Amino acid sequence: MYQTPKDFMESARLVNNSTFPKKEKIRHCRELLRHMQSQYKDQLKLNNEASQVYHTILSMIKN
Repeated sequence: MYQTPKDFMESARLVNNSTFPKKEKIRHCRELLRHMQSQYKDQLKLNNEASQVYHTILSMIKN
């Protein structure tokens, strides 16, 4: 489904720019983060691009 960190980011952007209620956007972004964590596991700290995307999606939830 998601091959690269850019795929995760694109999905998060689409949801964030959608007309979904805020709770639904947060739920989807959290699911993305969980999926990303499982896909990258320990590599998250080593892969700079994945780390940046992860934190960008996390900041979308906070806003």
